[in-house]
Amino acid sequence: MTTRKATWLACMASVALVLALVCSTVEGIKYTGFEKPVYRREKEDVYYSGDGKGLDLNKNLRVDPASNGTALDKYVATPDPSYKWEYNGTKMTGIMPGISGWTAYEVVLTSQTWLTEKEVGTVCNVWHHDMFVFVPDNLDDTVETAIMFITEGIDPPGTHNDKTQNILLGSAAATGTKGVTVALFQVPNQKCLFPDDPIQKHREEDAVIAYTWKKFIELTRKGDPRAQEWPLRLPMTKAAVRAMDATQDFLSKCTSCVKRPLKTTNFVAMGASKRGWTTWTTGAVDKRIIGMAPIVMDAANQHQLFHRWYQNFGGWSFAIHDYTEENLMGELDSPEFQDLLDIIDPYVYRERLTMPKLVITATGDEFFQAMDDHFWWNDMPGDNFLCRAANADHSEMTGIPVLLPSVISFVVNVRNGFSQEKALAEGRELTVADQVPQHPRITWSFAHVNEGTPDETGVMNVTVDVQAGPKPEKVWLQYSHTDPDSGRLDFRWFNLDKNCALPKLDGGICPIQLVWLNDVIEPVEQTDSQWTYSVSLKAPPKGWGAFFVEFRFPGISELFFELPYTVTTQTVIVPTKLPFPDCSGAECEGKLV
Repeated sequence: MTTRKATWLACMASVALVLALVCSTVEGIKYTGFEKPVYRREKEDVYYSGDGKGLDLNKNLRVDPASNGTALDKYVATPDPSYKWEYNGTKMTGIMPGISGWTAYEVVLTSQTWLTEKEVGTVCNVWHHDMFVFVPDNLDDTVETAIMFITEGIDPPGTHNDKTQNILLGSAAATGTKGVTVALFQVPNQKCLFPDDPIQKHREEDAVIAYTWKKFIELTRKGDPRAQEWPLRLPMTKAAVRAMDATQDFLSKCTSCVKRPLKTTNFVAMGASKRGWTTWTTGAVDKRIIGMAPIVMDAANQHQLFHRWYQNFGGWSFAIHDYTEENLMGELDSPEFQDLLDIIDPYVYRERLTMPKLVITATGDEFFQAMDDHFWWNDMPGDNFLCRAANADHSEMTGIPVLLPSVISFVVNVRNGFSQEKALAEGRELTVADQVPQHPRITWSFAHVNEGTPDETGVMNVTVDVQAGPKPEKVWLQYSHTDPDSGRLDFRWFNLDKNCALPKLDGGICPIQLVWLNDVIEPVEQTDSQWTYSVSLKAPPKGWGAFFVEFRFPGISELFFELPYTVTTQTVIVPTKLPFPDCSGAECEGKLV
């Protein structure tokens, strides 16, 4: 990402977040109170630590890695004496306006040693993390579920100038759910300087991931067993697992944190982009994950998916340039690339992923595409929900007013559902804390009529079960179309087109005026048990149209806040004809667009 674009997006994200949390003009969020959230740092005279000695850190693994695990399972299960955590008394206190005060305890976590210093360099060998444990003043201390919020950051720990947005998100999640939220930073550790990197680049984010993919492929071809530990997804996942261990240990020891030691037995994981991918894999390996909300990462069944990306664009989005710079897309059909996907693709672990999932995406994402979920949705077990933010890009800066309230409501419903199941299993009488979860219950089907003709039309029918779940408060049809002159099936907000109506950003990135419109829709049929909606969209004369249905359901209410629960259907594209032929082998290297 260019400096200019990154600065612009960060600024806009901050504005959107403040709007989401404190602005009374955001539709669906009612607020009366302070103008902005505030917090301050302070120090108390306490010290707690742990190193896992005497504990079975593998007791929560979903599978026995020795018998039927993947390289991911085996890596997470491998004992690591470098694991430890420390809390030296540094904490933040703040107020989430209109809801509650909160305290964040600044724990420093050492999650693991990844490979050797000779292989991965000094910064990325031993992984250190800031880990903020948010405890709200309105804590319900009977709750056993915490949020594990996996996020980014640059090493070393202790630097707070890049964490403001995540502090706001963490405190909002904690106070909104009345439960503990843990913000795990520096996933991955970065910037990495690999000793054998021919360009000696200080790598971060996708540049690190791409380099480790390349190393995996090279070493696999040589028959080197060390290849299995190179994909960065492995240490990223282990960091989240060790953070759950550290959280449970810390909360059991920190007598100054809460009135009584908290019994935290399970987690709802969430993270965005690379951390969204880590959300999937953490849920795959650890049974403490009872729900998850991957954000802007819905790419599963990736071999098929990557080929569809190529057919839609005739190349690759500029956003994945780190991977094309390592010539990785030309490896797409190689057996070594498939070996890699067999370790890191969430689709491989789908039979384990039975927990509720809120999959959050953006219509204008420059990394991912509108139909990605079509490649796995029908094969994924459990209660699955989509929340696609209209008129948002990969940063989700404009989607936060919709996404944050939905995540909070989702977490509370997952938690309540788990408590109910536990109470029933134990033969206990249900209490208020064990209330029936109120996830929305919607199903849909879609088809194309007059396919292949100028009159081709996409049709979707949606049914809401209003007996098993809540009734929607408002329903919209969201729709848009591609730039008819691009020749691509492309809904991104940014691309590399030379003819650009707006001033270009650094790196030749062209911002696109692609807007999603919406119309309020009403049921075509209503009964006591279900409401039915029917929508359609005809193919545009040139290019492609797309639509989905967005539902706003009642979520949770807390003092001045009413937090709606927004879910959507999948997106239908019309016409079905793809703009470009598929690629094969080395020709998949393609170009950036």
